[in-house]
Amino acid sequence: MDLQQIIFVVISITAVVLFVTEALRVDVIGVLIIAALSLTGLLDEKQALSGFASEPAIIVCAVFVLSGGLSASGVTDVIGEWVGKLSGKSETRAMTVIMTAVASLSAFTHHLMVTALMLPIVVKSSKDKGLHSSRLLIPMATAASLGTTLTLIGAPAFLLANSILKRDGQPALHLFSIAPVGAALCATGLVVCLALKWMLPKTSGVDDSSDWTRMSEISTEILIPSDSQWIGKTLGELKEGMKDRFNVVSWIRGHRATFADENSIINEGDAFLVKTDSDELVSIDAKLGIALRAVQKFADPDVESDTAKTTLAEETQRIFKAVIAPNSEFAGKTLAQLRFHKKYG
Repeated sequence: MDLQQIIFVVISITAVVLFVTEALRVDVIGVLIIAALSLTGLLDEKQALSGFASEPAIIVCAVFVLSGGLSASGVTDVIGEWVGKLSGKSETRAMTVIMTAVASLSAFTHHLMVTALMLPIVVKSSKDKGLHSSRLLIPMATAASLGTTLTLIGAPAFLLANSILKRDGQPALHLFSIAPVGAALCATGLVVCLALKWMLPKTSGVDDSSDWTRMSEISTEILIPSDSQWIGKTLGELKEGMKDRFNVVSWIRGHRATFADENSIINEGDAFLVKTDSDELVSIDAKLGIALRAVQKFADPDVESDTAKTTLAEETQRIFKAVIAPNSEFAGKTLAQLRFHKKYG
């Protein structure tokens, strides 16, 4: 094995390790591979850049542009709504319509985009019609993969095969040259899913995409400012007037919790510990005669108040909502293990 072969093996092994460990993004690894091959002299400049001018690469880019255009124009949303309406209340009919539509869309656009588009539609349709979403989502994902076999642009592998055939002087493949094989695969997949649907798990998801990041209950303090309409009124009146917005837990006067009954009179500067949710928290304003003391709301960036223009360094307290993402370093660990307070204060 000569030096060039050793260098190539080292680059290949390094690339495989980076791909498996996901230490870097896939596109970054690809560029680094080309750079390494060029810098080590295994490829000259023309060979290293020839991939950017290849027909498969341009077609793949065009497919992404087409997918983005369909999504931005709303065409895919309309198609998704039609699929939801045509699926009916029968599980067999819904599976047939969804798989057919998804496979057809995957033939001309990126299958991941189609899956992402249909996911909320299928979940909502399942919930409305009392069907198990798992029995529709699994066939949908199967159809998205099988649909890429219907056209030449469905998967990059077909484009590469076509490029090699043309390079060797063989007749080029057309857009639907592989359609007969792909159609047979899609039909077989549909029949198998219908015949073996009893083997699919019966799991009904809940379409709570609108509030999956919502904090259900927040404890905070509200303050009675000098111009509040609640000054001179009783605690009972405050509770009655704000019962739809928050629940009063305790009364704080002079930085101390105060025992008070429903007839106790409210004074300027009194504070109340309340429990509310995130929607009500951000709707609290001066018109209600109360102000937030322990936290600061996020202001509208277009209509920002003077108090909201303070920098992060000047703020002492702020409430955030955060969601733990897939593969996050936070998952499965306690705040102590993460040294959360030391890192983020």
